Amino acid sequence: MREFILLSRRGYTKPFDINDLPKAGRIDLVSRFILSSIFISEKLRENVKVYVVLEGPPNPPKLITFDSNLIKRIYPSEIKIAEKINNALKKYKENQIIESEPGIFIQKKSFERLIKEFLENHKKLVYLSRKGILFKQFQFEENSCFIIGDHVGLDKKRELFLKRLKIPFVSLGRISYLSSQVVSIIHFILDNKFKF
Repeated sequence: MREFILLSRRGYTKPFDINDLPKAGRIDLVSRFILSSIFISEKLRENVKVYVVLEGPPNPPKLITFDSNLIKRIYPSEIKIAEKINNALKKYKENQIIESEPGIFIQKKSFERLIKEFLENHKKLVYLSRKGILFKQFQFEENSCFIIGDHVGLDKKRELFLKRLKIPFVSLGRISYLSSQVVSIIHFILDNKFKF
């Protein structure tokens, strides 16, 4: 299972105007990230989970999970993904994990709690950061969870939190890529079983 965590520090935590995704805390970028994570060309990838932590107004945090093995009807379109996010936000209920539709879940959970739960379950976590060791010096493993920041990135407090937990920081080079591009690069490396 390949897993990806996106921290969206501005993504709205309430239903938003589907016709203006950038104004909803850059939900357009969140949708693109999910799209790159779960699709190959025009079909769903198998064995991929995406966790998006939304921290924008008015009631953060909200965790939305997409499980490619359980999703039934979804199209490779930024707007269609945004509609799924909006639908999850509309169906959210306090203190519950809600399956808004097959394979898409929403609950209240912080980034920190999510990371700690992964570690408690002995999951391999990797943080993609330009401050990390170069990817050629790191052995990527199939069953890993990759932590990625949005367009504003993780704040220093979060990075220190990850360092204290001894989560490896790995860099894809000096260029700063969009989060959706980072996911595509990770898929490419793992799909082709590169050993650097």
